[in-house]
Amino acid sequence: MIKSTYIADVVDLLLDGAEDGAVCRQQIALISDTIYGYTSSGAFVSFSHPDDIDQYKSANEDGILNGVKITSPTADFEAEATLYFRKGVVHNLEISCARGNYPRRDLTEYTLTYIDNDIPGRQIPNI
Repeated sequence: MIKSTYIADVVDLLLDGAEDGAVCRQQIALISDTIYGYTSSGAFVSFSHPDDIDQYKSANEDGILNGVKITSPTADFEAEATLYFRKGVVHNLEISCARGNYPRRDLTEYTLTYIDNDIPGRQIPNI
């Protein structure tokens, strides 16, 4: 299970871009956020998973999903998120700042917006 509500929300919203997102979204309940790395320009999160996750694998074996914009009223930055799959399973999340310095902590107040072809889509506000 992902301990961070923020990271779980980012992964959930990124899966809006997957053709088989409904199937892949079930991985969220099974994966665990195991390694965090922070820099002033972003964050990296690695995930572990149980062996029986294969039934929820993405057809896009080593795919990449992006398109989530991240802002927060408590920190002056704007970032984008990218999700990496390995063998169809969520493997890593990369958050890269487009403006400002990324905070070296888990966010509790944020707004996530899915962007597809420069058109805003679903939004997850947690403010």
